[in-house]
Amino acid sequence: MRGISVLLMLTALLSAKAWALTLDEIDIGEQIRGPHPTLTASDFTGKVVLVDFWGIRCVPCIAKMPAWQELYNKYRFNGFHIVALERQGKTNGEAFEFFSKTTAFAGNNYQFQFTYSGRTMIPGRHIPFLPVTLLFNSDGYMLGADLKVEEFEAKIKDALTEALDTISKPGEVGRLAPLEERLKSGKNMMETLSDVVRVKKKAIEANDTKVIAEATILLKGVFDWANRKFDRAMAEKEKAPMMCLMRLKTVARSLPGTDIGDRAAKAAEEMENDARIAKEFKANKALRDIVTLISDLKSTAADNRDPNDPEFRKINAAALKTMKDSCILLLNVCPETEAAAHTQLIFDDFRLKEVN
Repeated sequence: MRGISVLLMLTALLSAKAWALTLDEIDIGEQIRGPHPTLTASDFTGKVVLVDFWGIRCVPCIAKMPAWQELYNKYRFNGFHIVALERQGKTNGEAFEFFSKTTAFAGNNYQFQFTYSGRTMIPGRHIPFLPVTLLFNSDGYMLGADLKVEEFEAKIKDALTEALDTISKPGEVGRLAPLEERLKSGKNMMETLSDVVRVKKKAIEANDTKVIAEATILLKGVFDWANRKFDRAMAEKEKAPMMCLMRLKTVARSLPGTDIGDRAAKAAEEMENDARIAKEFKANKALRDIVTLISDLKSTAADNRDPNDPEFRKINAAALKTMKDSCILLLNVCPETEAAAHTQLIFDDFRLKEVN
């Protein structure tokens, strides 16, 4: 990720349709505190993740932390994670100092992951204020943003039904726990399944009923998970084509060469030819180009990037004109897309209607 300084903004118009942004596009940042000593977006494969952009000087951000901890307590053992990315400190040192001097954060009150990301650019999103909270499903796609806590919880519960942690129940697998953990990580699933099959074969030869039962649970769990995701994808094909495609790609990527994996790959290929999806992809590409233009806008001599500042508008006059033309083109060519809704926000926020 490029560490380019951008304004901070998001609005509630980013709803459940906001599939375009994926978790692996977000820079998780430098570790401050939490259960994982090192962390990247790939560590969340198959997990449901709430990403909270907050700041050490943002009172509303800090006020939300108890609610996030409550959600974390409820669902942390079901494949749910929270990453709080600090965005206001000029360095991670400021964030560390805040934690050491702030009573509420000095102890163990908040047990989820805290990181420092500065003002790293978020692809396809212009964000001018904090707090901002995004929810990603187990496929890494965004389900919603800036919802009420109870709305987030409803989406979390629904998303967890498709998380890899559902392939087995807590305590159900003991002897094969390392293989269970590997499967739930979502990484190299076919390789791990081959190991499970080998273990089961040896257990059958040794008449080890406990290992046979555990291996059967894992094998059945994975394919039940894949079939549930496939069936849900096809059921939502007409209503939510992008969500359908996302689910199909996850199954195809996870289980290549299997019957369910091949069916998902074929269905995904067909979906990619859907005109609605092609339009969304086109709109999303255009939006990302616009956000890149925003990141390249010059700051004033006083390091000001306020769109309402006369000096800022003067030194960026040509760039703002380019932004205006790009926004109008997207709005005209790809209306009624999620990218168009966000583009309208950019158009209004930068007062591009006034640009000549």
